[in-house]
Amino acid sequence: MPLAIGTQTVGSVIRPAAYCGVVGFRPTYGRIPITGVIPNAPSFDTLGTFTADLAGAALAAPLLCDGWRAEHGGAAAPVLGVPDGTYLEHAEPAALRAFEEQLARLARAGFTVRRVELFPDFAEIARRLQAVNRFELARSHADWFARFGGLYRPETVAGIRAGQGVAAEDRAAALEFRERLREWVAAAGTAAGVDLWLAPSATGGAPEGLHSTGDAVMSLPWSFLGRPALSLPAGRTPEGLPLGLQVVGAAGGDERLLAQAAFLEKVVAEG
Repeated sequence: MPLAIGTQTVGSVIRPAAYCGVVGFRPTYGRIPITGVIPNAPSFDTLGTFTADLAGAALAAPLLCDGWRAEHGGAAAPVLGVPDGTYLEHAEPAALRAFEEQLARLARAGFTVRRVELFPDFAEIARRLQAVNRFELARSHADWFARFGGLYRPETVAGIRAGQGVAAEDRAAALEFRERLREWVAAAGTAAGVDLWLAPSATGGAPEGLHSTGDAVMSLPWSFLGRPALSLPAGRTPEGLPLGLQVVGAAGGDERLLAQAAFLEKVVAEG
């Protein structure tokens, strides 16, 4: 079985999986031990997988994730939630058009799709994640950076320098904010009867050249919350570049996410 393992702090499994037209699986934060992984931000760092299809992800997950519980009796077709609001506005027009086409295709296939106002202050979520990320990056690399700072790439140096200016109190406040947000999002999903949240996996197709690995913003809120997510291959840009559909489950519900995503995979692949 073709399998690759990668790490995601914000979007480094879901986004490249979409760019490459493969399945990316980022489990619930903490489901796969990260012992031995060089840290970025330990409050977010998660191991994930890249596979050719969902069956590959489902085969690898029980071997990698702690406490895996097989789904017995089959999963029901999920109710799909769309997080309306400023969050989705970060996707490029072509990616949003493809996303809407996927939603229409899923609705025609019989899925219930519900639009729910979510992340009303997305800028605040991004700011809080950034505070934790930068603080922990600077602290995790403090000893190495003092000795080998000249060997770090410029982007990492900038992140570490920024993190050196973040107070411990700001990190603590951001993590408290995360707990409140977790409760709020869970309650919103329950009230709307949503089983899985859907969003574009990335803002668009892969960027040209080597100057950037792309924008992780579409994964940002889910990584902040620690929820499990999948990227399923789902259509292409007008230029022919792969796009992905991000499918997000409940915290700790990795088994149900993989089982229910199987209902979606064939429908979105046809797009």
